[in-house]
Amino acid sequence: MENWVLKRSRISPDQVGLVYGHQTWTFKEIAEASLRMAAAIYDVSPKLKRVAVIGGNTADFYLLLLSLQHLAVEVVVLNSRLSLNEIEQQVTISEPDLVIYESPYEQKVAAVRTPKVVLGNWQEPDLTDFAPVGQIESWQVATIMFTSGTTGTPKGVKQTFGNHLASAIGSVLNLGMLPSDKWLLAVPLYHISGYSMLIKSLLYGNTVYLVEKFDPRLIGELAASVNITHISLVPTMLAALLKEPDFLKGESLRCLLLGGAPLSASLLAQSEEANLPVIQSFGMTETASQVLALNSRDAKRKRGSSGQPLLPVEVRIEETESGIGEILIKGPNLSPGYLNAEMAKTRDGFFKTGDIGYLDDEGFLYVVGRGKELIISGGENIYPLMVENALTLVESIKEVAVVGEEDDYWGEKVVAYVVTSDNQPLNLTAISAQIEADLGTFKQPKIYYQVVELPRNSLGKLQKKRLAQLDIIATYYH
Repeated sequence: MENWVLKRSRISPDQVGLVYGHQTWTFKEIAEASLRMAAAIYDVSPKLKRVAVIGGNTADFYLLLLSLQHLAVEVVVLNSRLSLNEIEQQVTISEPDLVIYESPYEQKVAAVRTPKVVLGNWQEPDLTDFAPVGQIESWQVATIMFTSGTTGTPKGVKQTFGNHLASAIGSVLNLGMLPSDKWLLAVPLYHISGYSMLIKSLLYGNTVYLVEKFDPRLIGELAASVNITHISLVPTMLAALLKEPDFLKGESLRCLLLGGAPLSASLLAQSEEANLPVIQSFGMTETASQVLALNSRDAKRKRGSSGQPLLPVEVRIEETESGIGEILIKGPNLSPGYLNAEMAKTRDGFFKTGDIGYLDDEGFLYVVGRGKELIISGGENIYPLMVENALTLVESIKEVAVVGEEDDYWGEKVVAYVVTSDNQPLNLTAISAQIEADLGTFKQPKIYYQVVELPRNSLGKLQKKRLAQLDIIATYYH
């Protein structure tokens, strides 16, 4: 394959590829800027095989990620929200030849012993002596991103150019894209959901509107003023935007791609009332972004589903008597493996995700939780997400997280950490009336812990391991 940055520049040189604040770059200007940056990096260190980068949602960091394609190096994209020790650990695992960082993150890399350079802190290069890589191979590792590491040592996921290409093809066949489309990028570039938009812009030829951080008011203004057609969000972002009048007035939005965490029933109902074109998706770092999607036209009929597999992807459930089992995924977008650990696969090449779910008779996937979050109470299997979905239908409950707590008699009992609207007290009678039709008695929480907020990461994903550290407002026994 030809160098994607250079090829897009030749195909549509005058098309705007990037907008950041009041600045714009055509694809030709993106190519020129990224070439200058690549040449400068080459002058700093001409024999690079792997580079680690850390930065924010800025134009400079966006261009840096593109510039490294000209050098055909493996790019370790570090999460800028990690601690100094976590970053040092990931650099140690990935063993890059160089670390490039934006200046605000200097303290984050202070303990890193690998050679480091501040983004932009280099001399203007002489382009006459620099030859960018003209060809890339589908098997070449393009990026390395670490999983969250909540269950132990973080794992570096290798993502090839072929993985990114297959992901982009599957997405465009599902969503449909035009060069005139405008995709607002508010999720982090260090995450696969953000990075995949950078890749898709090169392959589709559409414009990316990059925002430095999630600001509901700014996003509302952009949606209304520049005719944003696509936006990727996590549920917590969607909840905030549902309160922004400008965002709700925008008429150009064709796709609100939602991922990162399950969509609650109450949030889905609000989205439907606002007539938002929500497309729920399911994906992970190992699959180079989304592998399933649920279109807005099926949202009501298939409430709670993550959708159907995109065209290049196969999904099946590990066989169990109940039909609920581990979700298995196979496709050209699947990572070839981890840097430092074996990737769990079946004999015929399906990736064992660790997520639990089931497929209905039309092939729609329903995720019911992580295998390690399964609660076994009195010999009964209880999936926390099913309980959470029922509880979010209670009018006073804003957010909820369900986990198992050790119990001498039952082995485990179901408990719920609950955030209520305006921190109002829980009404257990009202809760019972709402959930008794959906949940058997053994699935209903025995204890409710009322808290101010639930712990989430930068993408809104619930971090259940931190629940026990929360300050409890009140405790209710049922």
